[in-house]
Amino acid sequence: MEDFLEAVHFHAPGQNHKTEGYVVTENTDSILKEHLNITGGQVRTRFPPESNGILYIGHAKAININFGYAATNNGICFLCYDDTSDNDGDGEDDDEFWDKEVAEHMFGRSTLGRDPRIGKCKISLDLGEGKRQKNVK
Repeated sequence: MEDFLEAVHFHAPGQNHKTEGYVVTENTDSILKEHLNITGGQVRTRFPPESNGILYIGHAKAININFGYAATNNGICFLCYDDTSDNDGDGEDDDEFWDKEVAEHMFGRSTLGRDPRIGKCKISLDLGEGKRQKNVK
């Protein structure tokens, strides 16, 4: 992993605006300051699994990069899941949902457990009204 990180030159948290080609606006500094204040400078990545449960080679690469980079830097990778089912839309985080729908179907595990390196992000999509509701834990 160390060779990989050396080869790709990932920036430190809060330094992405210094990379070549990054568009800096008048709000960049204030947004960056707010972001670092919220995250405490912790690396945070996200992986949105395929809702049909089938992972392809591109997903495997994304899993390795997102979870690997976060783990190497003591960060968190948020596992995001779009919930398009007919539910009441209350947005409550439900362990049964994560264990049955996500852990089993996406990773072949019975549970995601309480791994502090895995954040959970469930996005409920109400197709009728087009509203998206996020629940991040």
